[in-house]
Amino acid sequence: MENSLVTLPSSQPPDGTSYANLDSLGNHIYLEKQDKLRDLGIDIQTSQIIVVGGQSSGKSSLLESLTGFSLPRGQGCCTRFATQITLRRHPVKKTVISIIPRANADQKLRDTLRAFRHELTDFRPEDVASVIEKANVVMEIRSGNNKDILSLPMFSDDILKIEISSPDCFSVLAVLSCLSDPATEGILQLAKAADPKGERTVGVLTKADLVKEKAVLKSVSDLALRPTLKLGYFVVRNRGADEDDLDISECKRREAELFEDPAWKDLANAGRLGVDALRTELQTLLTGLAKRELPKQKAEVLKRLAECEKRSILYGPPRSTPTAQREHLIKLALRFERLANDALEGLYSRDVLFEKEPPLKLITRIIDLNEGFSNVIWKKGQTWNFEGETPEKDDTASYIELMNDAFDWASTVPELSEYCHPKITAFKSTKGDIMTFIGDCYSASRGPELGSFGGSVLTMAFKAQASYWDEAATRHVKTAILVIHRFLYTLLKTLIKDKRIREELWSCLQDDLLIGYQRACEHAKFVINTELNGRPVTYNHYFNDNLQKARLGRQKSILIGLETSGANTKVELQKVQTLLATAVENKSNAEQVREDIHDMLKSYYKVARKRFVDNICQQAINHFLLDGDQSPVKVFTADWVAKLSDSRLSRIAGEDASTLAARKRLETELEGLRKALEVLRS
Repeated sequence: MENSLVTLPSSQPPDGTSYANLDSLGNHIYLEKQDKLRDLGIDIQTSQIIVVGGQSSGKSSLLESLTGFSLPRGQGCCTRFATQITLRRHPVKKTVISIIPRANADQKLRDTLRAFRHELTDFRPEDVASVIEKANVVMEIRSGNNKDILSLPMFSDDILKIEISSPDCFSVLAVLSCLSDPATEGILQLAKAADPKGERTVGVLTKADLVKEKAVLKSVSDLALRPTLKLGYFVVRNRGADEDDLDISECKRREAELFEDPAWKDLANAGRLGVDALRTELQTLLTGLAKRELPKQKAEVLKRLAECEKRSILYGPPRSTPTAQREHLIKLALRFERLANDALEGLYSRDVLFEKEPPLKLITRIIDLNEGFSNVIWKKGQTWNFEGETPEKDDTASYIELMNDAFDWASTVPELSEYCHPKITAFKSTKGDIMTFIGDCYSASRGPELGSFGGSVLTMAFKAQASYWDEAATRHVKTAILVIHRFLYTLLKTLIKDKRIREELWSCLQDDLLIGYQRACEHAKFVINTELNGRPVTYNHYFNDNLQKARLGRQKSILIGLETSGANTKVELQKVQTLLATAVENKSNAEQVREDIHDMLKSYYKVARKRFVDNICQQAINHFLLDGDQSPVKVFTADWVAKLSDSRLSRIAGEDASTLAARKRLETELEGLRKALEVLRS
C-alpha cells in the first residue's frame, strides 16, 4: 500500500506537488471567490488542497475519483505544467479548456496563450490528450513531436485550465503540478517541512486492494485509527495499472466491494474508508479554510495595490511621444522650482522633504558658511595684529566642520574634482610685530617726500596684510559650490525616482551647472584682484572716522601719565605741555611716518574687510550661485524644458524597452489586483 498526503497550505507549495481545490454545495460562494482569484493570475495565496505523493503512488487516480475527470496517469507519465480543473453545476454539459498565462509573461505571449481555447462535449481521454498536446505546443515546451528539441524547456509556469460544467457536478477546483515527483520515502519529510505541527495534513493510503496479508492490513488500520497526523489518515482503493479502460462508476463499485470485507469494519465505522468519506472531509476542511483566508487575502490585496499604485506614480504617465515627454519633464521642473525657491527662502515647513533630507536646507547652510567666512576674515584674515590688538579666541571649528563635510561628499563626485580642497584642521595664526613690517615696507619704498609717505607704501602694506584673503575667499566660494551641487543632486534624486530619467537629466544639466560655478569663481577672483592688486580706494566716511579715532587714541595715550582723581580733575597746563613736547621731541620722523602708515592701514583695512566679505557673499555667492537668473539653482526650469529639441527630450524622458516592459507588467498587476479586490468585496 502506498500513501499520499493532503496538506492545507499556509504558504506556497513545495516543488513536485499537485493541487486540488474542493467546494461543498452549501458553501460554494467562498470557493467561487478562490476560483476567480486564481483565474486572475496575480500570485496571491488562495485556499487550496495540496496533494503530494511519490511517482505512481496513485495521485492522479485519487484525484480522478474525487473530481470525476480522467487525469494523466501511467508509467513514466509526468505533467509538464499546472492543471486547474474547475467543476461547476450547470444545466448544459460541456468542457472548456484554456490557458492562464504565467504572471511574468509579456503582453504578446499573454495574448497568444489567452487565445488558446477548446470546447469538448464529453470527457473522452483521447480528446483531452489531444488538447493537452496542443497546449504543449502553444506553451513551447518539449513533448510529443518536438520532444527532441533541446532548446525548448521541459516545464512551463503557465496553467492549463479545464472548466467542466454539468448538472451533476459539485463545485471542485483541482490544480496538479508534477514538475518533479519526490521519492515516496521523502513524502512525510516534505509535508512536515510545510506543516511542522501536522495540523494541516491529511494522510491518504492508496492501493488498498494490494494489501493481502492480515498483519499488513492490521497495521494500516492501526495507523488510520491512531494517526500521528492531527487530521488523520484515509484509506482508498484507486484505479489499478490494468484498469485504464474501466469507467469511474466501475472503479467506485470495486472500491465498495473491497471494503465490504469485515477486516475494514473498524475504519468504515470511523468514517475513514473510501473516496466518498475523503471527499466529504476535504470539502469541510477547504470551506473552513476559505472562510478564514478571505480577510487575509483582502488585506494582502490592499497592501499590494497600494504598493503598485505608489510605483505607478513614480513611473508617471506613459511617455511615448515628445508631447508626453515634455509634459512629464515640465511637471518635474515646476516642482523642482517650487522646492528650490522654498529652500532659498527657508520655507522648510512647506514640504516634508526638507526634514527627511538635511542637504535640502540650502539657505541655512549658505548662511552658516557666510558667517563662518566673515568670522575667519575678521579674526584670522590679517597677517599681523595691529598695535593694541590681541589675538581673539579661535571659534572657527563649526566653519571648518561645514567645509570638511562638503569636501567629504564631493570627493566621490568626479565633476567636482577642481572644487575640492584637502581637509583643514585650523586656520593660520596671526603675527605680532606689525611695526617692524611697516618699517621695512617704508624703508624699501620711501621717496623724496618730507615727513610723509608715497601711495605705493600703503598699497604694498595692505596687500601683505590682506594676503590671506585670496585663499580664504577662493576656498569659501568653492565650498558653497559643493553645498549647492549636493543640494541639486539630492533634490533631483528625491523628486525623480526613475533612475534613467534622473541620470540623463543630470548629465544634460551638468554643463550648465559647471558654467555657472565657473562664472561665480571668476567673479570671486575679480573681487579678490580688485581689493588686493588695485590702489586702495574708499569713499566710505568710516575710513576717516577710524583714522581720526586712531590718531586721537595716540594723543590720549600720551596723557596717561597725568594724575587724576575724578571726572572734574584739574591739571596744570604746564604738565600737559611738557608731556606733549616730550612725546614729539623723542620721536623721529621715521617713527612718526610708521605710526601714520599704521593708523591709515588699520583704518583702510577695516573698511576694505567689510566691503570684501560683503562682495564675496553678496555677489559671488548670492547672485552668481543662488539668486541670479543664470544661477545653477535656476538651471532646471519649465522654460529650459520647453526649449529642448525632440531628440534631446527623448534622450532624457523617453522610455527604453526595459522601462516599457516594467510599466506593462505593473499595469497588468494593477489590473489584476483591482479585479481581485472587486471579487473579494462582492
